Amino acid sequence: MRNLAALLLALGIPATWACYSYQTVPLESVTEGAAVRARISQAQVEALRGATGNDGQLLQGSVLEASADALYLGIPVGSEEAGVLGRGVVNRIDLPFAEIEEIQVRRLSWLRTGLLVGVSTAVGAALVYDQFGSDTRGDNEGEDGGTEATLIPLFRIVF
Repeated sequence: MRNLAALLLALGIPATWACYSYQTVPLESVTEGAAVRARISQAQVEALRGATGNDGQLLQGSVLEASADALYLGIPVGSEEAGVLGRGVVNRIDLPFAEIEEIQVRRLSWLRTGLLVGVSTAVGAALVYDQFGSDTRGDNEGEDGGTEATLIPLFRIVF
C-alpha cells in the first residue's frame, strides 16, 4: 500500500500542472492581468530577439495593458529551465495585433482540478486507513489473547 501511495504521489505532482489549460480567444477579448500565451510572427521574433531571450514564436506572460491595436505583455526575465528566473522582474513587450498570429488565455479547468482533488483525497484516506485502521491480521495479539493498543505520540512536553 505504501509503494502504491508513493507512486500515486509521484504521478500526482505533475498532474497539478494540468489544472490549467490554454484556450484560443479573439484578440479583442483579452483583458488586463490575464495570463496568456501568444504566437507571434517571425518578423516580430527577430525584432524582439534581444528583449525576450526567446528564439521561438511563443511568448508566455501576462497582459499589462490592452489598447485598440496592441497588447503590452509582461514577460519574465531569465530562463525558467535554467533556474535563473528573476523574481518579479518582467520585460514590457509591445505587440501590435498585426504581429500576433494566435493568442491563448490560461483558464482553470474545473474538471481536471476536481479529479485531482478527488484522487488526492482518496489516496490520503487510503493512507490514513492503512496507518490507523483496524488491524485484523492478528499479529499484535497480547498475552491475554486481546490486541494491544497502538499509542501514537501527538506531541511531547519537555521539562
